[in-house]
Amino acid sequence: MWRRSPERAGRGFTLIEVLVTMFSLVVIVVAAGQLLFATRRSTQRQQYQVDARQTARAAADYMNFVLRGATDMNVPSTQTGPSNPGSIMIWTWVKPWDGSNHPCPGSDCRQVTYDNLTDATLGDLGTDIVTFAQCTNPQVYNPIGNFVYGSSCTGGPAGCVTFYPTLCTGPNGNSTNALAYFEQVTGYTSTSNPSELMVIADTSGQWGFFQITDYSPSGSSNTSCCTAPSSGAGTCQNENGIPQPCLMVGTNIHVSSTINPPGLPKPTGTGIGVKLFAGVHYSTVRVCNGWLEQKDGIFDPTTDNNCTAAGTAWNQAPWTPLIPNVEDLQFAYVFNDGSIWNDGAQTLPGGTANHVPSQVGPGNTGAAQDITNAVGIRITVTARSAAQFPLEPGRFKRPPAENNPHDGSINAADLVADEFYRFQASTVAMLRGRTAGS
Repeated sequence: MWRRSPERAGRGFTLIEVLVTMFSLVVIVVAAGQLLFATRRSTQRQQYQVDARQTARAAADYMNFVLRGATDMNVPSTQTGPSNPGSIMIWTWVKPWDGSNHPCPGSDCRQVTYDNLTDATLGDLGTDIVTFAQCTNPQVYNPIGNFVYGSSCTGGPAGCVTFYPTLCTGPNGNSTNALAYFEQVTGYTSTSNPSELMVIADTSGQWGFFQITDYSPSGSSNTSCCTAPSSGAGTCQNENGIPQPCLMVGTNIHVSSTINPPGLPKPTGTGIGVKLFAGVHYSTVRVCNGWLEQKDGIFDPTTDNNCTAAGTAWNQAPWTPLIPNVEDLQFAYVFNDGSIWNDGAQTLPGGTANHVPSQVGPGNTGAAQDITNAVGIRITVTARSAAQFPLEPGRFKRPPAENNPHDGSINAADLVADEFYRFQASTVAMLRGRTAGS
């Protein structure tokens, strides 16, 4: 029989065996560490990619939501031109209206929608800006009875606003609240300040902008507006001459606002079915220092040139920051002839127009690429991760989007490689009331 040697039983591990064991443990630990590091890095990389993807989709979804509902509510049954012709604004004319035709671009025209910005004070270089009409309260689609600019009602320059019965009673069913409700839906701030910019249109489709200059004109009795006035001079009447409940507000179409649509005169005169769309207001969207921003009102390059350098007080009123880490915002216009412009294949003529659609305004017939012939807008958003990914120096650059090549021709920073992960999202917003092929 075999017997255990006493010397072997008490000897233990040899140095070689210990070294082999320790080496094996080191190999296992290093392998596990590399696996854990690779897993952690992969998870972090995926998180950065998801971050950019979610930001791009959120911005694209928001722009699709606001643009597909863009409307000036100008949809009379007798209108022969396009519905909602002022739902997307490209130009405004900034002199008091004088009854003449003022095509844009041209003298005293102001651009309010941009393609591939080259002025960094207006927004991030290479991004687009769009100005559009929003129906914020469709219940205040108000007819204006016997609307005569500058001479209607008692007390000088006033217009007679006739409410629907449900609106005349005010929000609490009390006629004394009607004036306060009217002030609320028209953007009242004080009797001496003008109202928000609103839309007026007549049954022929002629339209324009409208502002109230005086909420308490002399001779008005706004607190009892729901009582029909007596017939006679200075009373509010409908187109048939029947006295109507009304609110009298001061306005003068020639000087109440120097913001006008391009083209022919605004709706004027009595008995032409002029309506005030008090629930329609204009908004503008831009990108400034990587933030998608929005303001209530039409873009004004003389006052909205407040996109300051990063790290300073860039969040300038009246702009509201919406979504961060938006690097590029591009719009391509889908026209009713099937063409798409300002994409990678074809760009609208430039010059002083800066590659935007034309806009003939009320009373004129637009060319094929006039904004009134656009039935949709393709929105492309490029977003980036909230932070740069470590250990991948100089790997990424900004990708091209629509007609912005990001090749350094607009912004030299496009050529600088960095570690931001990026994602592009696109969607098409079909404009409300626009019909392809019409």
